[in-house]
Amino acid sequence: PADAAACLRGKHVMILGESTTRDLYGAFADVAGLRANIRGCMNSGGRAKPICHRTVASADNETRVSFQFLSSSNASREMEVTRSLVGYGAPAAVFAYCMAYDWLNTVPPSDQPEARAAPPDAA
Repeated sequence: PADAAACLRGKHVMILGESTTRDLYGAFADVAGLRANIRGCMNSGGRAKPICHRTVASADNETRVSFQFLSSSNASREMEVTRSLVGYGAPAAVFAYCMAYDWLNTVPPSDQPEARAAPPDAA
């Protein structure tokens, strides 16, 4: 862990994804010597609720690890949060993973202008 923390010193790493990725963010921040709060970070409630994101930084603000919870594909409102997380400069590394829950039809496509069509075999 000391070697990993030294490697991350002075860098910003951004992690984007869903609940499993959120847990990875917490573990990654720990390795960097930072304490991340991952509790209650979910995107639920559609457009009425804010998009969950977190950033944890060293005391000198030189080492940063950011997380953004992604739950929809092609969601412009999620891109606005991403832009705010990189507003001070490009991260040294970005890790992104998203199940695209709206494509799996486990959440309504609230960020989409139109509802996703039913699969052709669903009649």
